[in-house]
Amino acid sequence: MRTSIEIGKAMGIPIKLHITFLLILPPFILVFMNQPAPFGFAEVEPPVARFILASTTTLILFACVIAHELAHSYVAMRYGVVIESITLFIFGGIASMKEIPRDPKIESRIAVAGPITSILIGSTFLMLHVPFSTIHGNVWWNGFGILAFAMGYINIVLAAFNLLPAFPMDGGRILRAYLATRGSSYLNATRRAVQIGKIFAILMGTFGLIYGGWMLILIAFFIYIAASEEESATSIQMFLEGVRIKDIISRDVVTVSPDITAQEFLDFVLTDRHRGYPVVDNFGTLIGVVSLTDVKRVPPEKLGEVKVRDIMTKDLITISEDVSAADVLRLMNQYNVGRLLVVKNGMLVGILSKTDLIRLIEILRM
Repeated sequence: MRTSIEIGKAMGIPIKLHITFLLILPPFILVFMNQPAPFGFAEVEPPVARFILASTTTLILFACVIAHELAHSYVAMRYGVVIESITLFIFGGIASMKEIPRDPKIESRIAVAGPITSILIGSTFLMLHVPFSTIHGNVWWNGFGILAFAMGYINIVLAAFNLLPAFPMDGGRILRAYLATRGSSYLNATRRAVQIGKIFAILMGTFGLIYGGWMLILIAFFIYIAASEEESATSIQMFLEGVRIKDIISRDVVTVSPDITAQEFLDFVLTDRHRGYPVVDNFGTLIGVVSLTDVKRVPPEKLGEVKVRDIMTKDLITISEDVSAADVLRLMNQYNVGRLLVVKNGMLVGILSKTDLIRLIEILRM
């Protein structure tokens, strides 16, 4: 099931809306409609003008969130980091990087770019607010004055919030980078930053419980979970980086010949029970992959005539046996595949599944 919708691209980066983001658009519009000035349009008449101004403010707010993430992405790309997408979630945006640089200076520069951008945007809106506040005009003039102040204030607050030393906020990454420059290993720096982030989350949640701030409790819960996931992901990454897949791949791979018919392949599948198989020629060279999905496209009356070589998939994602397990996991997640074929000089030498990696992680954690 697709959980995100791509709405366009910026700097070549796909911009996506997560389903949770779509759920909060109406509440945000309602909040701006019913909030009194200077943060909302409750006094604006007629109601249609109130709705238009609230909707415009909501869209500009999330455009500012995208700009924040684009700032991270721009700096990251300057250092050669591949940005796969930017996704807006219920609690903000996330720039998905192929990998986060381990150099503390680079990581801190990438992290601080977002808050700096939010501060610049906020300051610009607050300056724009000045002429609107000194000269009174019609409903639209006054409404845009409220919009400018609200956007300026919210962007400054978002920048300050993002600088809190807690994952997944930018401040958590800046803290990790700082700790790494003070002699901690990358993993230990992550763990210490995560611990501090969890303390912030607990304090925030406690404050919310005392004063009845359910949104604060929800954000605290999100921060705590995200911090735990950051520690887990970093630990897994570090565990897997030292493992070469040639030591863990399955070398006893069942293959099929490109010269058998689709019917013969079906008969074979009934006995072996797998859905797909590598196709290897007489010289042991990997030339494709065939699955039941490929066979389904063959008319029943042609099953005995069509060869596997005619229906197999030739566009393959393969890996070398010298790459690290961390690179393989990243590749599996990137292409959303559960298995990868391992080749050497064009010859199939093994197969590696995500199950193999999960088992390896469990062993390394023992």
